[in-house]
Amino acid sequence: MRRSAAALLSTLLVTALGVGGAAASSYVSAPPAATVPPGVARTQIPEGSPAFGAPARAGRSMRTATVGETVWVFVDSLETRTSPNNEGGWTHYDASAKPTVWHIDTFLGCQNHSWWCGIIDSSWTFDTNRAGYDNDWTQNLENRFPTGSIPVGTPVTLGFKHRFNAEPAYDFGHVEILDPNSDWIEIASFTGQVPAGNFCDSVSITLPDSIVAAWRSGAGDPSGTPLPMPFRFRFTSDVGYSSADGLYDGDG
Repeated sequence: MRRSAAALLSTLLVTALGVGGAAASSYVSAPPAATVPPGVARTQIPEGSPAFGAPARAGRSMRTATVGETVWVFVDSLETRTSPNNEGGWTHYDASAKPTVWHIDTFLGCQNHSWWCGIIDSSWTFDTNRAGYDNDWTQNLENRFPTGSIPVGTPVTLGFKHRFNAEPAYDFGHVEILDPNSDWIEIASFTGQVPAGNFCDSVSITLPDSIVAAWRSGAGDPSGTPLPMPFRFRFTSDVGYSSADGLYDGDG
């Protein structure tokens, strides 16, 4: 499986309730840094901490979102990020007794820096570019976004750019969110080459309101204090056909 840029740009959009207005499209690009610093909702008081991609509280209050407006509660373009010592609030780990491979790179990126679940290995002589993924991988990349300023019933959308190339029907990229009352829930998956050709694709996924609401209400904590909601990108490969064995010419 080859996944060149699992999350080049990861944004979380909140669209205030109402018909019409600025509802999130299939992909909404990040707001200009001059007016909306990364991690700050455009019309709300910044929330969270630097660990969640948000700066310290601003010196002035911003107005509350109105009906039909789209606001950002989490943005990370990755352009100022580097691995392994400057990855923001992102965490990554291997769950398959293999090396941890998620890292920020410019190789195969959609636009400069991106998260890549893959490696370059000169011993993979049967792979076209000696780059991609190995068999039996389970690799996770996680972050979270603040929920306290999201109005009840407001749609929350996760958007990102990516490209993916892994053995069809056997190796997968998964997008998941954590249900505090259950486990990780898959909200999207990819296999094969996505999109077709050497391009990147924009993805937009509306998150289940019940799970957002659970984190906003404290995820069972008696205090009811809103908690940040975890989300992750997960890559899994089976026992054969990968860049490593040369039986699938993928990139991860």
